[in-house]
Amino acid sequence: MAIYDEYKKLSSLEDVSFIAGTDYFIEFPLYDTAGTRLPLTSMSAKWLLSKYGQPNFPIAEINCTTVQTDGNNYSFRVDIPRGLTYNLGGLYTQQIEISYYGNKKMRPVQGTVVIHRAITSMPEDL
Repeated sequence: MAIYDEYKKLSSLEDVSFIAGTDYFIEFPLYDTAGTRLPLTSMSAKWLLSKYGQPNFPIAEINCTTVQTDGNNYSFRVDIPRGLTYNLGGLYTQQIEISYYGNKKMRPVQGTVVIHRAITSMPEDL
């Protein structure tokens, strides 16, 4: 069990859950296989989302921004606009695509996203 936990910590994004139709953001630092934070200064990232089990049909690709978290530590941040998730609900897979040294790309981490459907408000005339 400990080996799986360590692997998950190093190569997986934390599970995310939010209500459809809300503005939401995710920040994530990246680590190499030794557990050392990667320098983000020469990298860019893109966040990808697909329905769980359907990686060939992405429903979103959003460029990430770099944010300083503390001292010399930086993280990537993806801002998910409410309009993107307004009509969604269910289980999704998220991946981060890192671009470095110009045209090299890697996808070192992934995770799950649960988007809960918003509860419909009752009509005011009831």
